Amino acid sequence: MTRVLKLALTLSVLAAAGSISAAAFAEHDAFPATGASWRATAERLDPVAFQRLVIGMPKRQIYHILGAPHFNEGFGTRHWNYWYVSPRGESCQLRIDFDRDKRIQALAWSSEGCQSAASAR
Repeated sequence: MTRVLKLALTLSVLAAAGSISAAAFAEHDAFPATGASWRATAERLDPVAFQRLVIGMPKRQIYHILGAPHFNEGFGTRHWNYWYVSPRGESCQLRIDFDRDKRIQALAWSSEGCQSAASAR
C-alpha cells in the first residue's frame, strides 16, 4: 500500500471519529510554505466560520464560507490550503482534502493550538 493511500485511510478513520490530529498531516510535509501563498499576510482566524465545516460538505459551499484557497489551488485539485493567524498570534494553516465527488473528506490543522483556536466558542 502506498504512503499516500495509507495517509488517506488514516485521515478517513480520524475524520469518522471526529478527531483529526494536526500531526497526521505535519509529518508528511503536507502544508505548503506560507511564502507560496498568493496572500501577503495571513487572515484573522474566525472560529465561527470553521465550525460550519463538516465532512461531506461540497467545495462550492466551502468557497462560500472561507473564500478562495490561499495557495494556487483551483476547483480541480484534491485539496485546498488556507493560512490564518490565531488570536494568540500563531501562524496556522488549514488543509481540506476532498473525495472524488468534491466533498470534504478530511480537515487538518497545522498544529493542535490552531485546531483549538478554531474550535473555540
